[in-house]
Amino acid sequence: MPIHSKVTVLYPNGGQMFLAGSLPTVQWKTEGDPVDEVRIDFSADNGQSWRILANAVLNAGIFQITLPSDIHSQQCLVRVRSAANLDVMDIGDDVFTVFQCAQTLTADLTGDCFVNLADFAVLAQQWLTCGNPYDSDWCRQ
Repeated sequence: MPIHSKVTVLYPNGGQMFLAGSLPTVQWKTEGDPVDEVRIDFSADNGQSWRILANAVLNAGIFQITLPSDIHSQQCLVRVRSAANLDVMDIGDDVFTVFQCAQTLTADLTGDCFVNLADFAVLAQQWLTCGNPYDSDWCRQ
């Protein structure tokens, strides 16, 4: 049976950089016979293995995914497939990077891999808070 539908990944399509665990938006377009739902897959090894990030997503051409928080790779790809016919699919044209923030950036209190006033606000909010949950007088010694 011939395939009369086509899926094209628009974003991410190569060269982008994302923080592990972040929420980028995947964009795609479909042509031909209607595609009601899609599946969005992710690879961290240039397509050697895949994991499903979203299954049976309404084909709106856009969907926010959650990147795995355990990934640190420059060989990432996104694949969008028709949920009804997995042969109808497209993979981004080139790899993108998912990175984990450097461990030496200890002043990043918000976890965004950037030290700025938001981190200082967290510090200021906790400035005089005692960290011993069993003895609040601990910090007054």
